[in-house]
Amino acid sequence: MLNKCPLCSTPLINGTSTANVYDYSAEDLDRITNNIITAEELYEINARTPQYYYRTRLCPNSGNGDTYTNKDGGQPLHPPCRNYHGGNTGNPAIVVETIKIYDN
Repeated sequence: MLNKCPLCSTPLINGTSTANVYDYSAEDLDRITNNIITAEELYEINARTPQYYYRTRLCPNSGNGDTYTNKDGGQPLHPPCRNYHGGNTGNPAIVVETIKIYDN
């Protein structure tokens, strides 16, 4: 897991997370998808099966409005990082990393 943006070294922030998903074994998944399981067995399987979710990691470096003037006119002094998430953490334009987290 990255702690800082690889381009600008700004600490990453958490984006949104997906819903929890059961990490069924191949045998359990086969029994469930083929509908050869009782409700009680499914309850027992779900009780022992680990769950996971995915979370996005985003770069918050949006730069700033400071400019400097050169022969071409005003240029940004601190432009946004190329990994900047785009201003919407719920639906980012750029995701630096997606991590898988087991929920115990």
